[in-house]
Amino acid sequence: MGVLFSSNAKAQCVTSPNFNNWVDEGDSAAAWTVISSGTQCQQNSNTWYPNFFVGPDTLINVHISGKFRVNTYSDDDYLGFVFGYKTPVEFGWMGWPTFNPSLYNTADLEFYLFDWKKNGQTYSGNTAQEGFSLDKVDGNFYASIATVFPSFWGHSTSTAFNVLQTQYSTSNGWVSFTTYDFDLYYAPTRALILIDSDTIFDQSGCFEPGRFGFYGFSQSGATYWDFQYELFIDFGMEAQNVCLGDTMNFTFIDTGTCYSSNTFSTIDTFYWDLGDGTLTNDTNPNHYYDTAGAYTVNLIATDVNGCTDTATNIIYIHNAPNAEIGFGDVCNGDSMVFADSTSLPYGYINGWSWSFGDGNTDTNSSAPVHTYNQNGFYTVQLAVEDNAGCVDTTDTIVQVYANPVPQFQSQNACDGNAVQIIDQSIPALSPIINNEWDVDDNGSVDYNDSSTVNNVYATHGTYAVQLTVYDSLGCRDSVTDLITVFPMPTADFEVPSVCFTEASVFQDSSEVATGQITNWAWDFGDGSASSVAEPSHIFPTSGLQHVQLLITSNGGCQDSVTKTIGVYHLPVAVFETEAQCRNLPVNFIQNSTSQSGNIASYSWDFGDGDTSLSSGPIHDYLSAGLFPVNLKVVTQYGCEDTAQSN
Repeated sequence: MGVLFSSNAKAQCVTSPNFNNWVDEGDSAAAWTVISSGTQCQQNSNTWYPNFFVGPDTLINVHISGKFRVNTYSDDDYLGFVFGYKTPVEFGWMGWPTFNPSLYNTADLEFYLFDWKKNGQTYSGNTAQEGFSLDKVDGNFYASIATVFPSFWGHSTSTAFNVLQTQYSTSNGWVSFTTYDFDLYYAPTRALILIDSDTIFDQSGCFEPGRFGFYGFSQSGATYWDFQYELFIDFGMEAQNVCLGDTMNFTFIDTGTCYSSNTFSTIDTFYWDLGDGTLTNDTNPNHYYDTAGAYTVNLIATDVNGCTDTATNIIYIHNAPNAEIGFGDVCNGDSMVFADSTSLPYGYINGWSWSFGDGNTDTNSSAPVHTYNQNGFYTVQLAVEDNAGCVDTTDTIVQVYANPVPQFQSQNACDGNAVQIIDQSIPALSPIINNEWDVDDNGSVDYNDSSTVNNVYATHGTYAVQLTVYDSLGCRDSVTDLITVFPMPTADFEVPSVCFTEASVFQDSSEVATGQITNWAWDFGDGSASSVAEPSHIFPTSGLQHVQLLITSNGGCQDSVTKTIGVYHLPVAVFETEAQCRNLPVNFIQNSTSQSGNIASYSWDFGDGDTSLSSGPIHDYLSAGLFPVNLKVVTQYGCEDTAQSN
């Protein structure tokens, strides 16, 4: 793992180069001038091709810094710098306005280019974008628009021009008459570029020593000053966080990937202070720390010019974490919340692996939530890994409590009567301490802590009754069952009045809102009874009779009604007469009576073939003799009686 560039104090050896020792390269029309006794340089011409103002020193392990500004509003093209510059050495492209092909030449270029465009612009089919670009240039470029402009203007990637990184946007262009600070950290494995302390590019790779120079392309008015460079070193670590007992590997020179000679080309001496009293001048030391803790590691180097720099980083040697599981036992059906209660002196836990003991796992959470399907005991295992890769594992046993088994007994009832419901729940691991009844399915508790409930419902119907029971462990369960409140039937019957000795026919007119009438019990008041729906009965006496009907519905609900009915008395036919002589009229006198209504009709049969409907007839017999006379009387209710003379 690479470390950040050192942020310690400036190196002891700061150089202010004399720009009089630098050279123009690239477009031969470039006009770089040196002012202020060699401490500032200016690019005063708008060149047709890229141009470079390059220093003489070959640099690596260096921090280069300075300032620049564009003192014109009349142009908006490229400026920047090159580093790792190797070839060519003092070359010139023939640019505008001369287009003599015999004067064109080819340059073999090799360097890294950081350029900055003020505004986007298209020229000759090549579009330059506003903002920053970092490129690796390595190849031949013929001095022509077709060869140079696709790469340096349009930044098209090719084998000779590799675009490494860009930062393009309409707000990233440079601003005229604004002073900018730039920094370049250039090491064998890294190049870091900052503008006004903001990182623009951080490029990893294998970098070789080379020259540094300023860059311009079609841009005049650029001034550079306050330029300096100093020794800069850096080192890498396999990791910043390491487990106690593991070996820590430090890398000054990565001999496996980059040219180690690049690092040593400017380094005279170096040594390591590993923070625990150990000093070494191994290039890439491997070190074992005896105790956990934080250690400050320094790499101190001196270059061939006597300049010194120190790279510093802090490493953390970790004790293994002490894995611990936080939890609370739960009831079956409830979610168990686990917590990582691991303790560790350094760093943080960044990896968890849970096994819940029922075949389920979790590898993403420090506080997983898990629901078990059955009660019982489960072995839960937790493996944790901290940011140093240190691992510890622990396990614990959790219990999922069985819930009490709720159940109740009830009987259906008739409307207006109380329904009795009895709690018959069965405890599980601990006693049942409370229950709650919702007897009308409205979501609210109607009775609490009652083993027996007697509830009267407002009307008949079917009701869902829910019983929830709680035990001393806090476990609970519910059961719901249906009860029915049956409607009360209404008993009623109809029967017409009859004459004595006639059968009374009873008609049942009872009703029930739902269901059916299933049983009838008739009591005729004379010791007789019947169980048919519509019986007939002959009363042994006449007069008023008291009859009761008791009905039962299919829900077992009963109602009764008693009615007084009439059995009409029969009339008593009575008449008398006096014996008479032949040819004299006989006067019939009837004395018939009725207790039930009036006598409505009389019917006489005089025994000689003659009849009469009169109540008191007179009859003439034509011959002497003994004649049987019959009288039939009928009341207004149709009851009749007959009398016969002796």
